[in-house]
Amino acid sequence: MQQPASFDPAQRRAAVRRTVGFLVAAIVVILGLFLLQFVV
Repeated sequence: MQQPASFDPAQRRAAVRRTVGFLVAAIVVILGLFLLQFVV
């Protein structure tokens, strides 16, 4: 289903944004749990 030659830039940007959003969410959750260790 991947077409490197005729890959839509808009689709790629959306996929990148989704990946970045997922990474940011994961980092926020991990940092939140890490900080909770000190608060509790």
